Amino acid sequence: MSQSPTPVLILPGKILQALFLIISMIVSGCSSQKIAVDEQQPDEQKTGHVMSQAEMEAEGFPEIPREFRGVWVATVANIDWPSEPGLPVDEQKEELLNLLNRASAMNMNAIIFQVRPAADALYNSPYEPWSYFLTGKMGEAPDPYYDPLQYVVDEAHKRGLELHAWFNPYRAGHPADTSTISSDHISKKKPNLVHQFGDYQWLDPGLADVQEHSRRVILDVVERYDIDGVHLDDYFYPYPSYADGKEFPDSLSWHQALEEGTTMSRDDWRRNNVDGFIRQLYTDIKEVKPEVKFGISPFGTWRPGHPERTGGFDAYKQLYADARFWLREGWVDYFSPQLYNRIDKVIRPFPVILQWWSEQNLKNRHIWPGLYTGKSSGGNGWPVEEITGQVYIARGQPNVTGSVHFSMQSMMDENASLVRHLAAGPYAEPALIPASPWLDSKPPDPPHASLTTNTEKFKIKMSPGGNDKIRWWVVRTKLNNSWEFDIVPGTKKKVTLARTNAVTRPDTVVITGVDRSGNESPGIVLVPPDIKKGRSIDKKISKPNRIKRTDWGSPPAGIAANAVRHGLSEGDTLHFRDLSIVLKEMHNAGDTRKDSIPNGDANPDTARFTLHRNSMAEEVKIAEGDAFNWNGYHIGILAVTVDKDDLAGGFTEFEIATVGSLPVARAAHKETGDASQRLRVHHEIQKITLHHSGSSEPFTADEDPVDRLQGLYNWGKEERNWWDVPYHYLIGLDGTIFEGRDSRYAGDTNTPYHTRGNLLISVMGNYNIQEPTQAQIEAITDLMAWSAKKYDLPVDHIYGHYNWADTSCPGSNLRSYLENGFFRDAVEKRLNSK
Repeated sequence: MSQSPTPVLILPGKILQALFLIISMIVSGCSSQKIAVDEQQPDEQKTGHVMSQAEMEAEGFPEIPREFRGVWVATVANIDWPSEPGLPVDEQKEELLNLLNRASAMNMNAIIFQVRPAADALYNSPYEPWSYFLTGKMGEAPDPYYDPLQYVVDEAHKRGLELHAWFNPYRAGHPADTSTISSDHISKKKPNLVHQFGDYQWLDPGLADVQEHSRRVILDVVERYDIDGVHLDDYFYPYPSYADGKEFPDSLSWHQALEEGTTMSRDDWRRNNVDGFIRQLYTDIKEVKPEVKFGISPFGTWRPGHPERTGGFDAYKQLYADARFWLREGWVDYFSPQLYNRIDKVIRPFPVILQWWSEQNLKNRHIWPGLYTGKSSGGNGWPVEEITGQVYIARGQPNVTGSVHFSMQSMMDENASLVRHLAAGPYAEPALIPASPWLDSKPPDPPHASLTTNTEKFKIKMSPGGNDKIRWWVVRTKLNNSWEFDIVPGTKKKVTLARTNAVTRPDTVVITGVDRSGNESPGIVLVPPDIKKGRSIDKKISKPNRIKRTDWGSPPAGIAANAVRHGLSEGDTLHFRDLSIVLKEMHNAGDTRKDSIPNGDANPDTARFTLHRNSMAEEVKIAEGDAFNWNGYHIGILAVTVDKDDLAGGFTEFEIATVGSLPVARAAHKETGDASQRLRVHHEIQKITLHHSGSSEPFTADEDPVDRLQGLYNWGKEERNWWDVPYHYLIGLDGTIFEGRDSRYAGDTNTPYHTRGNLLISVMGNYNIQEPTQAQIEAITDLMAWSAKKYDLPVDHIYGHYNWADTSCPGSNLRSYLENGFFRDAVEKRLNSK
């Protein structure tokens, strides 16, 4: 056996001095430093069998949510990234990773990244100059060199995010670009293709050379980069307001069209120019890479009066954008009309416009409305419930399979009310990209997968079963008759779940692969082997007589979940499944460290820590009692106790659960709540650990044990936020066994050791100052023997509390029975007796 330290639970709140007497009666002899022991077991590997999607459905395997959750990252005028032109490259990369990490943490699954703001490039283009918005000088490459588009594609895919390249097909100059125009810009190379229009420069959509140039630019990106989509916004012919309502100066191209024999009106000719570009671009993209999606986000309404009683701007007439026509013809794979109106707006209300667009969707393409999310951020006028409400409304419309948010900047503050509402509400669970069967409906071959397990971790290895490129892996796990799922980036080849801090052995693991068109493969079903090494004993051992939990006290509280509750000191790391948390710093009202508190002012009861999952990392600072959702996990801070002299002091106590294992209402909580809201931590019994309750005075026969039990329950509920008594069984002086906490769930302790996997037996009294009775010794032996049989445990898995922490518990007069092997020998004898 090897020894490894493991942090433990800490106090969920401040301990009042008046309670110290009660505490000493209950926990004396059960506090101080930790010494943890892990058993190393040989690895066992299990490969699986194939199960079709139909079979998985018939067996009740969970269906994975499908929803496009996109967000625009605008680079024009440095709206979202980079924060300013000419930012140093390392800072550009840091900002970009922060954007991606924030999107991933919120369970978003797609980034729409602007790569061509104004006939320039935020990537290495053979046709257009580097953008001023990137380097601060048009035509100048980043130094040191890197390709931002390649970088963001790679980093997005590492996080399971789609990356759509966003182009402006006709804008050639923006007033926010104050640099000198480079000689390789199209306005210099071919000035006849560009018109000045107010403060903007605009390519003439009526010229064939313009159409060809913009298509060439876009197709170059499709060919050279592993993008998931091409995206155009609402800028076709320019908005008339850019030049105070003046006519777009395309007389030369119009007269050329007349000379070539067009019979269309000028307005229809302009619309035809845009229509032809859209149609040809869609065709060209499918010829180069059929799997790359093409999407457009036009102005929110097609024309005034469509639907009825809607007015406002006429994009059909003034931008020459016949967006309804493109959708009806199926020249897009997804459509994101910018529905930047409130739900209750009298003119153009959000639900009415969305329904109208859904009704125009004759080819059953994806409708992913654009939401003005920034209006609900930072006091910009809309309540946060407006955006969450729009997401829920979108889910209820036919063929509406997601939403796109403008823009990323509105989501960067993890403490903002909007972010928390989205993360705890509609985006509490991850989702797959909706399938696009008109692009490809053939599912990938079943993946290759295997599971390796020992006492410390599960390792799931997976690889594609054929030539299909896997964008995501779906890992379904069945634990305690409840299914959960994780969506893992396709770039990963293995998933490691750490048993020691979080995960009991699941009953079943199912691995599927999902391709870039959203097709899910048949599953590989893995059944983890039972890794316990106990002996097989045929003898039937009766469960000892005991007082049922419901017969002696108040019913327990708590909510069952796939969860862990753990205390960390500064610098410690907690591993929960594939999540890692590193505690950086704690502050409370008594913290006076000048070097760590800005301006010398304490920020009471807060913890600063970093979160890591897959390729994502984020630093968070929240207060004691707060909770939030991050990347599929619900994370709460039960306590911040800086003072190491406090009971279980010097720790921050975390409570973490997978969002999918929680009731929806509980997952949405932004506070940890009281004992009724504590999470019951599932575990597998792997050891038996003996405690004593500890008290300043001996426990005597004239005391009522039920009073003692109820006092322990009430103290734990009120002062420690425990949902039940901390032990699974408690033994009175006369050998009576009282059921405590349900043994399916891990117990609690005031000392820094991790109780998960331990069956906790507590002998009522203080056995540093009193001797155990013969009836207690018999009861302990009976209960240990029955438990060893029930959980298939070898007798060398019987321990005392002192094995796991620097404590005298269960007291010197009981400890001697453990150290001399009495209990192990007695249990062995019971198990082998005839």
